[in-house]
Amino acid sequence: MRFALPVVILAVVALTGCTSTIAGPEEDYPFLSNALGEVAEASEGLFVIHVDQPRETIVVPTSLPDALRRDGLRVVFSGELQPIPPFVRMIGRPIELSQVAPVR
Repeated sequence: MRFALPVVILAVVALTGCTSTIAGPEEDYPFLSNALGEVAEASEGLFVIHVDQPRETIVVPTSLPDALRRDGLRVVFSGELQPIPPFVRMIGRPIELSQVAPVR
């Protein structure tokens, strides 16, 4: 009888399972292709892109060329959205840009 409580706790933990908060299904991290947006300086030295579609989406480029770091610049870009690390608050979704160019 004195082993009943530990056995019940172990059973509950085993039945609930463990899930990872770092990785998710591939569809959670889609590839944006030829998306339009506007570069904005969120804070000193941190630039984001406000994406036109889907509306109200903000992405944080992992590498944005210095020539394109201008507040209000319209750009067309492609890249893969990255997961937000667990327990981290970000202004937008990180994106690994594969191409980016100003809109002419």
